[in-house]
Amino acid sequence: INPFNDQVIRSVPHHRDIVSCICLSSDDTYLVAGSYDTTISVWQFQSLLGEQTTLITTLVSAALGRSASRPILNKNSPQTEPVHVLSGHDERITFVTVNVDLDLVISGAFDGTCIFHGLTDGQFV
Repeated sequence: INPFNDQVIRSVPHHRDIVSCICLSSDDTYLVAGSYDTTISVWQFQSLLGEQTTLITTLVSAALGRSASRPILNKNSPQTEPVHVLSGHDERITFVTVNVDLDLVISGAFDGTCIFHGLTDGQFV
């Protein structure tokens, strides 16, 4: 959804319930989403973009009223799949974070549990 006009730019179906939290890696390469369905999806953000455009540049340009050179997500680009679908929680996900340097995805659930997964391999740490 475009935050400036509420139009759907692109949907990426995967979760079976509400997406409750998202995190973009500091280098804009991974997008991690946690859901009420108790799973975490890890996306290579650049593959969603289709081009080497940063989300920050696009949002700042739009906020300043400038025409962005490319849309955040192109609704005509091919459907992609997450790099990993991480599981292990019994309750809805309330928090996710990703750290590329440490190769970690950390998630927290409503029941207070935290799980660490490897970013590149998707395995429990």
